[in-house]
Amino acid sequence: MARQPRRNIEKSGPEFFSVHLSLEEGGENRRMLVHREQVRAYFCFDAALRRGKDCPPYVPCGYAQFCNAYAHEATMLSRFTTFEQDEDGSGHIIINSRAPTIADVLGPNADL
Repeated sequence: MARQPRRNIEKSGPEFFSVHLSLEEGGENRRMLVHREQVRAYFCFDAALRRGKDCPPYVPCGYAQFCNAYAHEATMLSRFTTFEQDEDGSGHIIINSRAPTIADVLGPNADL
């Protein structure tokens, strides 16, 4: 049987996902455990940023790491929206492409 390629975001039990942190985040073997409801919050936050209004005042914990993990292995032309804040406190929403779907990010049989 052929070995499956390593994924940066993998199912880790019925309720959690394991997110591989990039080298910039502290090492090639470090992972972050994220509950499925948190992953759902990432998709909702992305949608709010894309709407450009009624954005939540805070970024969900782990959102940047999750976005980076997906972007490093994405084969689709989709990316999560990012948000950068300047030193003066003003924010900028960065939309790089179409919104990712759950299937894009977690695989064709994934379910939240």
